[in-house]
Amino acid sequence: MAGIGFEIRKLMVPEKLFGTVRAYTYAGLISSGPWIFSILGILVLGLITQDRLHEDFQITQFQTSLTNLIAGSLIFSGFLQLAFTRYVADQSFLKHENYIMPSFNGALLLMAASSGIFAMGVILFTFQGLSLLYCFLMEGTFILLCCIWMSVTMLMGLKRYKSILFSFIIAYGTAVALGYSLTYMGLNGLLIGFFVGHVFLFAVVLAIIYEGYPSDHVISFDFLVPGKIYISLIFSGVMFNLAIWIDKYIFWFHPYTGSSVIGPFHSSNIYDLPIFIAYLSLIPGMAIFLLRVETDFMSYYSKFYNAIVRGGTLFQINEAHSHLVTAGQKAIIDVAKIQGASVLIILVSAKPILTALGISSIHLNLLYIDSVGVALQLIFMSIVNLFFYLDRRYIALFLTSLFFVLNTIFSIMSIHYGPNFYGYGFTGALIISVIVSILFLNNAFDKLEYKTFMLQ
Repeated sequence: MAGIGFEIRKLMVPEKLFGTVRAYTYAGLISSGPWIFSILGILVLGLITQDRLHEDFQITQFQTSLTNLIAGSLIFSGFLQLAFTRYVADQSFLKHENYIMPSFNGALLLMAASSGIFAMGVILFTFQGLSLLYCFLMEGTFILLCCIWMSVTMLMGLKRYKSILFSFIIAYGTAVALGYSLTYMGLNGLLIGFFVGHVFLFAVVLAIIYEGYPSDHVISFDFLVPGKIYISLIFSGVMFNLAIWIDKYIFWFHPYTGSSVIGPFHSSNIYDLPIFIAYLSLIPGMAIFLLRVETDFMSYYSKFYNAIVRGGTLFQINEAHSHLVTAGQKAIIDVAKIQGASVLIILVSAKPILTALGISSIHLNLLYIDSVGVALQLIFMSIVNLFFYLDRRYIALFLTSLFFVLNTIFSIMSIHYGPNFYGYGFTGALIISVIVSILFLNNAFDKLEYKTFMLQ
């Protein structure tokens, strides 16, 4: 992501408001594009097809199906995303760029095959009574999403940010337009629109990647060689996505808060809408995250390790370390400030937003607490990202596991104590996780030189 971040920073013309706004707009859309456009696409298509569908519950079925596809694909693909990203980073550092493209093809083949087998198993055991076309569309879209999440990690190393941004816009625009035109087919028509849109998106993403990483070899599984793949990153990738989604699954499947929608998929009328709106507030914070953590921190990070690798003096190493720590702290503080402002906006405008969307004010308190939780999630994600930079992989794994365990326990407790406590489990888990992660980060910064030298 740093490559994109540095390119976006060039748009920030000194002392020019338009340049600054343009840079942060690009940063926000690129950093949150893969999920923000999917969320908006699901919402828009549901709104514009209400009058065209013969049965209203098909919109609920469509939105629930897509939500479960996105959640499931993020969790499933997590086992390879971080591990393969680290492999690509290592090969780039070693100037072995010719290994990247063949290994990406191998990783993509592994992801497509494993996700296809997993989806087929779920369909065979839990999709009884559903149409064959629905099953095919669900499996096809699940495989595509897993491969797209894998591919997005590759895109972050390129500088074609405009191409990336417009590919997402066009793809989800196509999905909405086609889904709207096929509403006469009901649920399957909506799913066809999103399936075709993702096919287009995947094709464009692959074209950008293949252009950016040319190679004479077709396929390789070099990334699976022991020593080149890190087991801790495999577990971290899965655990982080599980931690984010576990409270949703608990509310979906708990008899007090969830209900069956179609096949094995459930939803929660009281929990889904507030968290859905709260996640839209992440765009400003994600922009700061990209431009601060992935550029400013990255710059001082490189200077610190260059001073060590190239035999810098003690003064140079200490000075670079001081700048690195300051950049990391400033990045976290800036993310917290901007996301805090987003929370304040939500608190002030929550009631008009719910009224405009035709949503009952019963969701108001839950929206408040979810907005705080989402803001804390971004801070937590930023800190964990710093640990990945510092190669403290086991600390990152511990923190993501802690978040998962706390979110699970507290979410179940919140349901037990009643509606007034809904959402507090998710937010409470993040409060503790953020506090613990800050303590670990301070300790890591204090001992950075010692760890860096003694681990050699």
